[in-house]
This record gives sequence, C-alpha cells and structure tokens, in this order.
Amino acid sequence: MDVEEITLGNCRVDFYRDYYSPQQSAEIVEQLAKLPYGYTYFYMPFARKGSRWSKSHRKMIWLTEDPDWVYFFSNNHVGGLKPHDLNQYPFLLDIKKRIERTTRQKFNALLVNEYVGGSEKLNWHDDDDKWLGPQDRVIVPSLSFGTERDFQLRLTVGFGGLLVIWILGV
Repeated sequence: MDVEEITLGNCRVDFYRDYYSPQQSAEIVEQLAKLPYGYTYFYMPFARKGSRWSKSHRKMIWLTEDPDWVYFFSNNHVGGLKPHDLNQYPFLLDIKKRIERTTRQKFNALLVNEYVGGSEKLNWHDDDDKWLGPQDRVIVPSLSFGTERDFQLRLTVGFGGLLVIWILGV
C-alpha cells in the first residue's frame, strides 16, 4: 500500500490514495447508509437573520464503547451526539482495527459524517478538543467513501482513500 507523506507546518499527513478498493468501498457505503444518523443543534449568535438555533448541516453518528461518552465538538453545539455502541457494528470495528494496524495507534471512538449533497461541508476548524488528548500529539484519521471532493489541506481524497493527520507539536 503506497503512502504519500506531506509535511505542513507542525503536521505530517499520510495519504493512502487507495486504502480500500472500489468494491470494498461500495460495500462499506451500503453499510454506512443503514446507520442511525442524527443531527446536532447549534446557536448562531451573529447570524444575518438574527441570533437563532440551527440544525447541523450534516448527519452524524458517534460510536464508542463507553455508553456515557457524549460527543461535543464545539461550545455552541447543544446536547451533543449521544453515543452508539461501536460493538453493534462489526464492519466499523473492522475499519477501526485496520486503521489502528496502519497507524500503530489505538482509537477509542468513531465519528461518522454523512454528506448528502455537494453543498454540505465542514468549515475550517481545528481538531483541538481537550478530550483528544495532549495538543502536541493529536492524530485524526479521516476516511472518505463519497464523491471525490477537495479536502482543504489542498489534497483530493477519493473513494476509499485514507488520510491520517499527525499534529506533532504546537
């Protein structure tokens, strides 16, 4: 499996263009479509139409082995994402284990985002949540199984590609 290593400031990015084959990716997409996704709600204090509550732009599911671990990713998101039992989804456990073998790192949860249309996206953000651990060593694997689109590290992540972001020091 070929990997492209890219250094951006204090980050190293490992890009596995064909981490999953097209056939494997299509099978995973079928399983992903069956997940019980939900939305979070967030407060927009300075919206053009006045302050208001808004539904997140994408569907998400938070999966962990800890039933008490609610996922909050921003101070303005209310309620967070309630945890789903990761052990109930063997195909996701297989993905997690494969990424752990590739990165030689252990991960304790998965966040799955579903982007339905071409206009859904993540805005610029930092993965600097305190629960991710010490901010000088954050590792964020990102798998893509959807339509090919630009990943704003200026790379194109395609169907079945894995991107591992290593933040190596602040």
